[in-house]
Amino acid sequence: MRRGSRILTIEDEAAIRSSFVSFLEDCDFDMLEAENGKIGIELIDRELPDLILVDLRMPEVDGLTVLDYVSTNYPDIPVIAVSGTGNINDVIEALHYGAWDYILKPVEDLNILLYAVKRALEKVRLDRENREHRERLEEEVEIKTAQLKEANIRLQSINHKLKEIVKSTSKLISINRLDHFGTEILEHFGRHLSATGGSMYLKQNGELICIGSLDRGHAPQKLTLPLREGSPFRRVMESGKPLIVRDLLNGSCTMSRSGYDGYQDNSFLIFPIPGAEDRVTGLLSLHNKTLPPFTEEDQEIGALLTAFCSEGLRATMAFEALLRHEKKLKRSLTEKELLLREVHHRVKNNMQIIISMMNLQRPDYKSDHDRKLIDKSIHRIQAMALAHEQLYKTEDISQINLSEYIKGIVHEVVRGTAAVGTDIQVNTAIMEAYIGLELIIPVGIIIHELIDNALEHAFPDRSGGRVDVEGHYEGEKCILTVRDNGIGLPDSFDLESTGSLGFLLIKTLAAQIKGSIEVDRGADTKMNGEGERGVSGALGAAETAEAKGAAETAAKAAKAEATGTAEAQGAAFTLEFVCLHS
Repeated sequence: MRRGSRILTIEDEAAIRSSFVSFLEDCDFDMLEAENGKIGIELIDRELPDLILVDLRMPEVDGLTVLDYVSTNYPDIPVIAVSGTGNINDVIEALHYGAWDYILKPVEDLNILLYAVKRALEKVRLDRENREHRERLEEEVEIKTAQLKEANIRLQSINHKLKEIVKSTSKLISINRLDHFGTEILEHFGRHLSATGGSMYLKQNGELICIGSLDRGHAPQKLTLPLREGSPFRRVMESGKPLIVRDLLNGSCTMSRSGYDGYQDNSFLIFPIPGAEDRVTGLLSLHNKTLPPFTEEDQEIGALLTAFCSEGLRATMAFEALLRHEKKLKRSLTEKELLLREVHHRVKNNMQIIISMMNLQRPDYKSDHDRKLIDKSIHRIQAMALAHEQLYKTEDISQINLSEYIKGIVHEVVRGTAAVGTDIQVNTAIMEAYIGLELIIPVGIIIHELIDNALEHAFPDRSGGRVDVEGHYEGEKCILTVRDNGIGLPDSFDLESTGSLGFLLIKTLAAQIKGSIEVDRGADTKMNGEGERGVSGALGAAETAEAKGAAETAAKAAKAEATGTAEAQGAAFTLEFVCLHS
């Protein structure tokens, strides 16, 4: 009876061979022995031992020959070389021929032998288990690979169907009319599920309203809620789950028929259309399948289509709601625009009434100074009225064309000045810009004051001259300039301390639009101001009622005329402000 692993020891020295056999048998190994390599090879072929102990130096057939034979014919049998030569070359050669381990004689402690044997057998066991495990894994991999191939084929088929569904239903998102949506989605369902009949209902105001049908005469236009007890529609509405019926006439079916006689068979599918908070917002039914009855696969494909349908339906309903809201807003906006135009028109008319009343009162003023003051007030009101008039006439009632507005102010000022057009020329070159009413009126009054001041004071003898009104951009700043070539400013002129009402208005309004003003003297001087909006105006002599300034100005003019020489003349006032280009 075999006790354990079978070990063959090939040793020409009988004492050593006997000690190996006795010791290993005591360790429950089944032992075989041979006195030389020839007998050992015969035992190997006949008994197929689990491990071989072989001496390297033996007569007839040595251990290296045995090693070569075993490694060639039985590579899985471990061989431990045993030699007493102690030559390292023998160790290297034995390992080269396939020895698993090497033991030197004499073996003083046979436990060393036992350790080497167990280690070699353990390695064999592990190698065998690894090989068997690898073979099992390879077999499982083959099985799984075959399964994956089958699954991949199925997935490719499903993917193809999904692509077709996505391709055919993607245009549903672009449908913006609910009545078109129902027919379109039913055609998609019928094409993918091979059905020729069906209808689609949406829940509205306590009723189910039909928004599409594949077979006319099948679906009533309205179904009153709650639906008839036992009807398929009511079951789907209450459960919120698809319903597939393979044969309505089957005895196990407890649902009632609708009474429609156009069914080609008794199989149908009904899908709930989910809305907000997973509530059923409608139903879609299909019947008359080309090859009845409907199957579970039809139900799964239909459920996928229903998901697309639900998203498309929400988009369509949202678009219709948006259109209704947009129409409402447009009506409201049109009404407000008409109202605002009427307000601007009435404001302009009221200002014209004020101007007319001031003109009627004008003859009552006896002095030229008083009449001049009333004329200036009329001109200032006209500048404000002009803004409301342009807002009334323009398409965009929130902004005014700055260039057109200033040209209108220039026209009003020029019309009231007799010398302009003959001896004095006024030119305008303003960039295109649009600004709101809250800024256009302060800007207009500033420009009006600057032009009026130049025409009144820069040319006392009315012997000829020129006033330029210019506008341009510098980065985000809008700059307007009123420039003249008149007699210039008196040396004592100080913008901050002048008591003139005109310049007081200019400073106050410039500050209102967050601007600042700076005065330079000479032919090309400019007056600068910076703020959120900007206007630059250049004038000749400053408006002033101060006798000293007027005397200095007259003296400068007389000196220039008497000597035939001209000092730097003209003056410029500039207002700058940040202006968004539009």
